[in-house]
Amino acid sequence: AIWGQKLLKKPLSKARAKAGAVSGNARWTALAAFVGVPFPGTGAWTGAMVAFVLGMPFSEAMSSIFAGVIVAGLIMSSLAAAGAKGAAAVVAA
Repeated sequence: AIWGQKLLKKPLSKARAKAGAVSGNARWTALAAFVGVPFPGTGAWTGAMVAFVLGMPFSEAMSSIFAGVIVAGLIMSSLAAAGAKGAAAVVAA
């Protein structure tokens, strides 16, 4: 684990420095939107890694990820409830 920390120290510090210019509310919204988009690789686990890289406080990260998961669930539930024709119409639009 020590070699991994040494290897990732520079990229992580660079990412945190860039993220420091973004306000807390914008970070929260961006992370919730990232997690809320139901595409492969944009779920809660990846959102937790992004929150760690950005250095977000635990409570802010958890609430943002939770909101994103709820939004993704609502999107997928509405597509499933629409059936095949309804989902195809939404995707085609």
